[in-house]
Amino acid sequence: MAYQTGTATGPADLLSQLETFIAANGWTVGAATTGKVYSNASNGLYCGVNSDTSTIWLLGATGYNSAAAWNAQPGAPVNTMQAQSNDMAGPYSAYHFFVTTDYIHVVVEVSAGKFKHLVIGILAKCGAFTGGQYYGAVYWYMTGSTITNYPESSSHLYLWDAAGLGMGGTGSAGYRQAVRADIDTKTNNWMQFNALTMSTNYAHGVLRGNGFIQGLWYSGPNSFNGLSPLHPIPVPVDRGSNQTSVLGYVKDMRIVNLQSLSPGQTVTIGSDQWLCFPVIQKTDVYNVSGSLIPSSGYYGYAYRMVP
Repeated sequence: MAYQTGTATGPADLLSQLETFIAANGWTVGAATTGKVYSNASNGLYCGVNSDTSTIWLLGATGYNSAAAWNAQPGAPVNTMQAQSNDMAGPYSAYHFFVTTDYIHVVVEVSAGKFKHLVIGILAKCGAFTGGQYYGAVYWYMTGSTITNYPESSSHLYLWDAAGLGMGGTGSAGYRQAVRADIDTKTNNWMQFNALTMSTNYAHGVLRGNGFIQGLWYSGPNSFNGLSPLHPIPVPVDRGSNQTSVLGYVKDMRIVNLQSLSPGQTVTIGSDQWLCFPVIQKTDVYNVSGSLIPSSGYYGYAYRMVP
């Protein structure tokens, strides 16, 4: 795995530096009529990428066509399934790139202590099926100050989220994270994330609400030694006859409770080093109506780092 950190002036500069880095680590950056397409054909990984001065968008695909727009690539899900990372006007305090041929994971410290996350990759699959590709980004609802400081608000969209209504198409944002799984006779089947309920064609989120491992997240940090477990991220999906099965697991990324950790802190487990970051911002005071301070409380992600 390759790792790089640095600073950037805004979305365009960030993506320019990312494209140079991923091109040196097994990825191809292709031009489109608008935006770009990041691809690793060996894994069937294709993702359209676009930006403006304060926003980055992602949308998965199954192929590449330079004559099409970033959000109209072969096999792309409908445009309403775009992932969006908002409120990203620079300059940034820092960025962190984690890249293998199986994923691109990006953490941006947009200002001191405030973070955004973008992910493109393929799961470590449980069993043989066509798919496993995923894409997503953290979206934070900033328009109304009433919920800006509320970590549990369904108007915010986390990665691997079970509470963001936008993931189900009814929230204020309408932006999503999705995973592909051609199962149960479905083809080119992109599944957006939702709560752990039996439905027609959803992936089930693991964090917040009825998240698949929300109870484990609540168990950290350990009351005896103060340590915060790093929980693997399974991806369960709907199957026929009201059944659920796990597609696979996210490589080199974990869920973590940050109550006893600082943003950017390194946790060492054996020979592995994990960098821990808030979903957006760690605060000890949250759920304050009218507060303009974005807060994800103690919700966090950990990324495996090999310098």
